[in-house]
Amino acid sequence: MPGKVRIIGGSWRGRKLDVPDIPELRPSPDRVRETLFNWLQPYITGAHCLDLYSGTGILGFESLSRGAGRVVMVEHNIVLTKNLQQQAKKLDAKEIDIVCMDVITWLKNCPSAFDIIYLDPPYSDKQAGNILAQLLNCGCLKRGSIIYVETDYEMEDVDPRLQTIKSAKAGVVQYRLYRSKNREN
Repeated sequence: MPGKVRIIGGSWRGRKLDVPDIPELRPSPDRVRETLFNWLQPYITGAHCLDLYSGTGILGFESLSRGAGRVVMVEHNIVLTKNLQQQAKKLDAKEIDIVCMDVITWLKNCPSAFDIIYLDPPYSDKQAGNILAQLLNCGCLKRGSIIYVETDYEMEDVDPRLQTIKSAKAGVVQYRLYRSKNREN
């Protein structure tokens, strides 16, 4: 059954977004998002954000609500992509680009560098490490880019080009922030 997810802060605080009934869809819990955006507070204003595996789009919409300058959402599922477009229209979100494409394919031709990147793939895919490695080798990062990674497992052997800033756990959710050390990764 379709549901709703609530924006928890910023100019759209309290607004609810429609969530399609898709079994693998798993919006980041309010508690996790609250911690994440507390961590991101010094970086979010005016930031150019990339939301990979957008799903409900809550991380991207929350970013815009809190003052991000632009958000690019990449989602391969056409139903979810259409829902993202509907939610953007509902919020009158103009500083957003929604791309219906596989994340790996999109990263091969990443058009620009981002300040903040959200990486929250479906837990069943176990792709976070592979996508993180691809991010480090494409043009999406700049010196000091912040990367948020959410998984249901502990990530080990993180690339030395990343500095762990914060990490936490809530139930099965493992989430962490990294900072890119190099300008051209």
